[in-house]
Amino acid sequence: MSLYIRFFCSILILTIVKTSLTDIPYCDYFDTVDISGLESVNDTYIYQGLTIPSNLTGEYNYKKLMYGYEQHVEKHLRACACKLWPCVRICCPRKNILANGSCSDGFDEEISMNMVDLTLMESMKRYPSFKDLRMAPKLRFQKLLVLRDEFQASDELVSPKEDEYTILSDGSLIFFNTNELFYKETYCLYPQIPSDFPKSIWIVKHNLMEIWPTGVFETKVVSLIFDILTGLVYLYIKKLRNLLGKCIISCVMCRSMATIFSLLSDNNWLSQFCLLIGYSLKLFNTATLLWTSVISHHLWKLLTSMGREEPRNQFLIYSAFAWGIPAIGTGVIYVINQIWEKDLHKWNMMPLIGYYKCGDGPSDWLSRGLIGICISFNVIMFILTFVHIWKTKSELKKLMRNKEMTITCLSFDTKTYLLFLRLSVIMGAILIMEFVIFFGVFNGRFVLLLYNVFGIIVFIVLILKRSTLILLMER
Repeated sequence: MSLYIRFFCSILILTIVKTSLTDIPYCDYFDTVDISGLESVNDTYIYQGLTIPSNLTGEYNYKKLMYGYEQHVEKHLRACACKLWPCVRICCPRKNILANGSCSDGFDEEISMNMVDLTLMESMKRYPSFKDLRMAPKLRFQKLLVLRDEFQASDELVSPKEDEYTILSDGSLIFFNTNELFYKETYCLYPQIPSDFPKSIWIVKHNLMEIWPTGVFETKVVSLIFDILTGLVYLYIKKLRNLLGKCIISCVMCRSMATIFSLLSDNNWLSQFCLLIGYSLKLFNTATLLWTSVISHHLWKLLTSMGREEPRNQFLIYSAFAWGIPAIGTGVIYVINQIWEKDLHKWNMMPLIGYYKCGDGPSDWLSRGLIGICISFNVIMFILTFVHIWKTKSELKKLMRNKEMTITCLSFDTKTYLLFLRLSVIMGAILIMEFVIFFGVFNGRFVLLLYNVFGIIVFIVLILKRSTLILLMER
C-alpha cells in the first residue's frame, strides 16, 4: 500500500512541477502576449520592435479570464512583454480579430503615432491615497506596447474628460471623480480615429458576467441532430407534408441553421467570415421566432374555421411573411451598423453585430422588441384558441342526445386539440426561453441548457408518438 501512495505522490509532484515550470515566474498572466507565431532569433523574440529574451517566455494551456476564471485552450507560447515596456490595452471587435491575435481595424498605426502623448502615472505603491496620486507627476514614455483586447458581453462605455482619469504604469486605471480603481484585465480603451486621441477616448469597462456551465457545446450539437431528424421525418412522410407540416419543417430547419451559426460564432470557427456568420445568425433566429407565430395563427385558423381545405397559396403567403420581415430587419441592422459604427454615443442603440461575438450584442433593441411582439401575439392566439375550444365543448354538452354525432365530433376534436396543445407548449417554451436568455432573468444557466436540449424535446413530442410511428412503419 505504501508503494502505491509513494507512486501517487510522485506523479502529483511531477505534475505540479511541470505546470509551474511552464508558467513565467513572477509574471502576471495579463502582462503576457501570445508569441506562438514568432520564430526565435538568437534565443530571443521580436514583438512590435521589442526584444524579449527566452527566460521571459513560457508555455500555457489555459486562458485567464476576469475575476479568476480560467478557460482551457491549446498549448501556446507566451512572453512577459509588459515587464519590459508599459502596456496599454486597446479594444478590438471580434470581426477584426485575426488568427494570431492581432487586429485588422487599422488602429495600430494611428495609435503608435500618437501613443507618445499618452502619459502614465506611477504605481499606487508610492502614493497611499487617490488624492496624493492625483498630485503625483506623470511619467512620459517614448514607447508603449499596444495590446489588443476583446469586447465582453457586459461591457459599459464611458467617455471621461482628460483630467477625470489616469492610467498607472502597471496598467491599472483610476477614475478620480468616483475613486474607482480598475485593474488592467477589467477594461480596455477604444479610441475614435480620426480624433484628438488620446485626449478624446472611450473607456470600455468589463463588468462581471456569468460564466456559462460546461456541456453547452455538446448539448447544442445533440439538439441540432434531433432538430434535423424531426425535419427529415416530416419530409419523408407524405401525410405530414400538409400546410401545418410545412410550417413545422420551416421552423425546425430555421432553428437548425441558427444553431449551426451559433456554434460557429461561439467557437470562433471560420472567423474570417465573422460578419457573414453574425448576420446569418440574426436572420435565422428572427425567422424561427416568426415561424412560431405563423404556426400559432394557423392553428387558431384551423380550429376556428368550419372548412378544412387548405388554400393553395397559403404557404407562400406564410413564407413571404416569415422570411420577408427577417430579411428586411437584417438589412436595417446592417445599415444601422454602417452608419453608427463610428459614433460611440449611439453605442447602446446599436445591434453590435461582430463586436462581442459574431452574433448580436446585449444592446440589440430590435431583437428585444421582436421577442416581445412574438410572445404577445402567441399568447393572444393561444387564448383565442383556448376560448374557442371551451365554447365548443360547452356546445357539445348540449348535444348529448345525439350520441352518434357527439362521438364523431369528439374523436375528431380530441386529435386536433392534442396537436394544438403539443405545438402550443413547444412554441411557448421556445419563446419563453428566448426571452429568459436574451433578457437575463431567472436562472440563465439552467434555461440555457434546457434551450440547448430543446431539439430532443421537440423530437419526442412530435415524432415519438403513436400516430407518427404508425406512419413511419407504413411507409
